[in-house]
Amino acid sequence: MPIASSRRKTATKPKPATRAKAAASTARRAKAASTNEEIPEITVEDLADFNDSLNLMVYGDSGVGKTPFVGKAPRAVFVSTEKGSISAKRFGSKAKLIRATTWGKLEAALLYLQNNPDEFDWVILDSVTKMQVLLLRHLLKKNVSEGKAKADLDVPQIQDHQKWQNMFKRFIDEFVDLEVNTLFIAQAMHKEDAEGDDLVLPQITGKDYEIAQYVCAQMDSIFCLKVEDSATAKKGKRPRWKLLTQAFPPYFAKDRFDALDRVIFEPDIVKIIKAIEESADEKPNPNVAKRRAKADLPEDVEPERLDDDDEDEDDDWEDEEEEPKPAPKRRGAARKPAAKPVSKRRAPPPVDDDDDDEDEDDWDDEDEVDEDDLDDLDDDDE
Repeated sequence: MPIASSRRKTATKPKPATRAKAAASTARRAKAASTNEEIPEITVEDLADFNDSLNLMVYGDSGVGKTPFVGKAPRAVFVSTEKGSISAKRFGSKAKLIRATTWGKLEAALLYLQNNPDEFDWVILDSVTKMQVLLLRHLLKKNVSEGKAKADLDVPQIQDHQKWQNMFKRFIDEFVDLEVNTLFIAQAMHKEDAEGDDLVLPQITGKDYEIAQYVCAQMDSIFCLKVEDSATAKKGKRPRWKLLTQAFPPYFAKDRFDALDRVIFEPDIVKIIKAIEESADEKPNPNVAKRRAKADLPEDVEPERLDDDDEDEDDDWEDEEEEPKPAPKRRGAARKPAAKPVSKRRAPPPVDDDDDDEDEDDWDDEDEVDEDDLDDLDDDDE
């Protein structure tokens, strides 16, 4: 018995590793208590009353007119990372401007917008593509200033990529979470998907196009802005804008609100915003609904037949199978008689005095019969 008791005591002794884990857990609880961390309060909201800020993205090739297109958004401010915003001014934009040509200014602009959400209705970030460049330059410059090994102002190290990509995603999320609507502008990127098909999407580099897909997932709608082909554009006039609001391979686009036509010629950002806001208020675009309803109908079936039941369809088949009734004979109509000798033929109908002589000659020509035909007819009579 003493031996068994001794073994039991030995088995219940905590191992050194277990004691270390318990001590670490106690230390974490003590640290959490010292910082007075509180569990955040959860509020259940009515989804019908929930109105979140909008996050839209417009992308396209350089020079297509992205900045002038979005520049007419109401009560807007440009957070400009490049000099292209001047084009919006020439197109009549009344927006404000925050110049953010360095990463430090971008962070300051974000902080200003977080503290002043009611000053603007729309924030236009122009452009996301250049913002990535500014962030990478900021990280490389920081590495050089800190004297890190192999640090270079232009060539990132392998370990720099993860920092760059994660920091960029976090910064995008902070703009998305602003209490003000946001319009993101990006260049177009041409890639190939896993199956080798062409793919055009916003130019956001990193892990092939994995970072671009992450950013696109945070957007409510993504539009691809193009210009009409020069062959179809009218001579002497500016080529028309063409906006893709839904996927149109190889171009990527999406309309989460389901409020816009798939392709919009000469788009107006003010009208697009209005259509999206109306769809959020349960006021869908009647033109879009009408076109979709029409597209759902079979092309060769009339609308009134869609409500017919099976019995009516059977009746239709029975009616089709019935033989048509013979058409009533006209009075005086008779089957064409067999050929008769000239002597027994009816005289031609009388000709009006006003008819030409040529018509009489035609009747005479028709009455002429070869002698051989007369012999054959005589033989038949016998």
